Amino acid sequence: MDLSFIIVNFNTDALTLQAVNSVFEFTVGLQCEVIVVDNNSRATQLNTLLEGKKNVQFIALSENLGFGKANNKALPFCKGKYIFLLNSDAYLIDDGIKQLFGFMEAEANSDVAICGTNLIDGNHQPNLCYGNFLTEDKLLYDLGLKKIKDAAYLKQINAISKKCDFDHPTEVDYVSGAALLIRKEKIQSLGLFDPRFHMYYEDMELCYRYIKNGCKVVLNPKVTLVHLGGKSTFLNGFDINRVTMMVLKSKYIFTLNFLSPTKAYFYYLLSIILFQYKRMVNTVKSFIIKIVRR
Repeated sequence: MDLSFIIVNFNTDALTLQAVNSVFEFTVGLQCEVIVVDNNSRATQLNTLLEGKKNVQFIALSENLGFGKANNKALPFCKGKYIFLLNSDAYLIDDGIKQLFGFMEAEANSDVAICGTNLIDGNHQPNLCYGNFLTEDKLLYDLGLKKIKDAAYLKQINAISKKCDFDHPTEVDYVSGAALLIRKEKIQSLGLFDPRFHMYYEDMELCYRYIKNGCKVVLNPKVTLVHLGGKSTFLNGFDINRVTMMVLKSKYIFTLNFLSPTKAYFYYLLSIILFQYKRMVNTVKSFIIKIVRR
């Protein structure tokens, strides 16, 4: 088996089915399989919809484990030389995966462990697909505790999530987990996702860990996939407060890679306080506006 695609579903049956179908439509000539992991959806019909499809496995979980853990659950069932992580709201639009496979098979790229693709949205406009690692300066800047006058440096530390801005395969800090190819042999030695993450920052941590262990992470802009972005979150009831708290927690877990536990937790608490303060201010402003309009 050349490629094992892992797709995590959570109440996104139609999108997941579209992703599965796109894999087999555009990977002719490669030996591929798809493992769909359902994160305890409310009323999924995927098991029935996927029934009879060759080289498709369906794994039903009894609880919502989040993105990273759900992908980890699929790993023992994967037979492919490479694992391709594909979001349920992402899909192939051409046979670029063949080119990606050839890129990874080339001897010159044997030290590339993880390869991402260019991503576009549903309107075929550039979408976020890679970025720089989070840094302490970025944390301090976001908290308003550090002013950065160097515009170039400020742009660099703020670029933790970027749209593709180059036209040839390039080493980067991390690539989006929405469409990510990884060598299975490397997973066997370095693992897949850190189970501490429920959602967000798990792809950054994955690439950080691999680079720390001597691997290369590359974005190949010659291969493009569609990533609608955020569809699972919106379809499952978008709650900005809950999502923000989840992001802050995941950010805290990632900072443990380069900060002491005490300092990382201190920044985490400050982030929560700042978020709750802004939330309170906005609530008061809304209340005042309603009173004035009466």
